[in-house]
Amino acid sequence: MNRKVNPNIEIFQQLYKNSKHKCKGLKKKVNHTVKNSRLEIRKLEKLADSLFQDAGKKLFPISVTGEPTEVIHHFVPKSQSNNLRYDFKNACAATNGWHYRHHTCGDPTLTDAFRKKFGQKRIDYLTQQRHITVKQNRERLEKVIEELKEIVYGKPKDLPF
Repeated sequence: MNRKVNPNIEIFQQLYKNSKHKCKGLKKKVNHTVKNSRLEIRKLEKLADSLFQDAGKKLFPISVTGEPTEVIHHFVPKSQSNNLRYDFKNACAATNGWHYRHHTCGDPTLTDAFRKKFGQKRIDYLTQQRHITVKQNRERLEKVIEELKEIVYGKPKDLPF
């Protein structure tokens, strides 16, 4: 089997052989414990987010619009505040249709309904709390997961809001 060899490849191979600075492996060393802990944090966040949705549906069976709750919307987005990510004061019960319209069309009716129902006091609380930086670590997430499991699967001792 005769293959045609690109002449440029032969030139690069010659240059590489004659080079003083030979590359000793291009692979970047990865600290596997750090990589695994990030993966573990993501998995715990996913579980906690799922439990937050279930707990929110249990605590708020009727959405802001008066229909049955299908999804829990974060008034302050999760990406903007880890401190409010699992805070039920930041939870807004909505239907899938309203939630979709809010995120795709920028329909402000969900925000307006939330403001009317909960008032300026809660909005001020959320504005204050959103700027507090909280690092997501395993201990914090495990504590949140236990509290959410208690709400979802058992009787909560006292409501978190």
